[in-house]
Amino acid sequence: MNKGPRTSVADTSRNNNRNFSNQRRLMTYEKASQSKSVQCHEYDSEGEVETAKHINAWTGVCTSDTESCDEELTFDELAESYKELCLRSDEVCRISEKQKETISKLQTERIANLTRISEVSVKCEEGLRTIEEQKTIIVNLETDKLEKEAEISKLNEEVTELNSHLENLKKHVVMLFKGTDLLDEILEKLPTPSRAKTAIGYEYKSVNRIKDYNKDAKYMP
Repeated sequence: MNKGPRTSVADTSRNNNRNFSNQRRLMTYEKASQSKSVQCHEYDSEGEVETAKHINAWTGVCTSDTESCDEELTFDELAESYKELCLRSDEVCRISEKQKETISKLQTERIANLTRISEVSVKCEEGLRTIEEQKTIIVNLETDKLEKEAEISKLNEEVTELNSHLENLKKHVVMLFKGTDLLDEILEKLPTPSRAKTAIGYEYKSVNRIKDYNKDAKYMP
């Protein structure tokens, strides 16, 4: 006689009802999942982790490194989990849209900044070219300045030399004037013709004086 545990008809019936109930719930969940699809395909890693948690809650499977267990969830609990997932998906979609808008604005600002940088670079290049041109002009002016200074120095030397010649000429002129005065003084000291003739008893009359004309003395015998 077998004394092992016996499975009663009631237990078998309860197990069958439980399996049928689980299958019906799973089919209902699959239909609900097909009728309500999530329209957001882009979400971050946090959304993925949250989605995985909700899927584990729907299937009733809890996994870990050490153990795994099966839990029975009611349809209301599955519906609530699905509702939470939909809300979370909507939130992730809104966040994603905001991030897209932010990225679009940042890209627009980036393009504007790159344009400004390009304009500033062009202006900087123009400024550098202008600076180089100014440097070249300054170098040329410095060269001209040195040449002009050399010419001025040469002209100053010529002026100094001319001034020296002028001083020498002035000295010669002064000497000539002094010589003339000395000559006049010597001539003054020399005896004049009137003085010489007077000395010998001759009355001197100027020959340059106009004489009166005597008609009677015109014809002399």
